[in-house]
Amino acid sequence: MTSIGRPLTAGLLAILLVVAAAIYVVDDDGGSGSGTTAQTRGRITIWTSNNAEEVAWGNQMVAAWNSSHSDQKITAQEIPAGKSSEEVLGAAITAGNAPRLIFNTSPASVSQFQKQGGLVALDSLDDGTSYVEDRSGTAAGQYKSNDGKYFQLPWKSNPVMIFYDKKAFAKAGLDPDRPELATYDQFLTSSRKLVATQAAKFAPPIA
Repeated sequence: MTSIGRPLTAGLLAILLVVAAAIYVVDDDGGSGSGTTAQTRGRITIWTSNNAEEVAWGNQMVAAWNSSHSDQKITAQEIPAGKSSEEVLGAAITAGNAPRLIFNTSPASVSQFQKQGGLVALDSLDDGTSYVEDRSGTAAGQYKSNDGKYFQLPWKSNPVMIFYDKKAFAKAGLDPDRPELATYDQFLTSSRKLVATQAAKFAPPIA
């Protein structure tokens, strides 16, 4: 985090993994994880989430694409079953049978796939950088990898909620109805006060 004074909810999009990222994966038809794009054409397979709504969306999207791109047919399937989406994708990259695109992974796991050499930087695609930044606005920066490249495109978010004990807040001298939890600074200050006053044995850490 570059600024812990910004709204807490903005940070949680990345830190608590509530945003699913779309990533462009290298498969056995060509490409590389070094930031270069594939020079060959092959099958185009995408993985979607396995919830009913996203499967329906994926089928509609594939049908719409295929109807207007007869020379670039794509196939969609639900992400294979496993302990987690990230475990399944990591194994697929290792085996060389990963999809071209995956629409169901957490932003924090992308660096792992990058280290495996399984991703193509979106920056290497025509207008890739501008598309990510125009679409995501100022939030795009938090999805850059350590090398400054985009290997993921945030495309959906889930609701973020914080549950807290009003009695504990009141015991600590904090306002139980309007808790100061809007920014990382406030969250840390409130957490420390809860522990210091022994209103709580521990408080959740902020990554």
